[in-house]
Amino acid sequence: MTEFYNLQQLNQTRKKLLQKYSILALVALIAVTLYLLSFYLHKFLLTFLIGCIGVCASIIFFYYFVSPTKNENSLMKNILEGKSEKEQLCFLEFGDAIEREGVPCNKVLMQGVDPKGRAFERELFLAQGQKMPPIIKGEQVEVTTYQSIITSIKKV
Repeated sequence: MTEFYNLQQLNQTRKKLLQKYSILALVALIAVTLYLLSFYLHKFLLTFLIGCIGVCASIIFFYYFVSPTKNENSLMKNILEGKSEKEQLCFLEFGDAIEREGVPCNKVLMQGVDPKGRAFERELFLAQGQKMPPIIKGEQVEVTTYQSIITSIKKV
């Protein structure tokens, strides 16, 4: 069985998130310090520019560096604490990349059979960076999912 999420990974993402929030606080502190120091120069334009650059730098840093880790941490927490379901499905193919709950994922197309014997297809998602075990088309697997996100997979 290949499990994609565990408590150790959650703790690692929490540490990364704390580090990135600390760097964000440092960037904001430097911007505020420069802004307050610019008042002593009595230059309105310089004060205005430093204020704008500081706010923009903080927003950009949050959007590009903190937010993806925050989304990943939130998803992992939900997966580990949420209700998951197991089903036996047949692997069909990998799909395109997509963003799900702020986390980049790959589509995985699976086929199953309902209790009445009718075939159905399910579109599941696997977070990028997670390694899928070697599975060939048509192979039966037992998949554990949380809101269509694959949390573990096992060949049957």
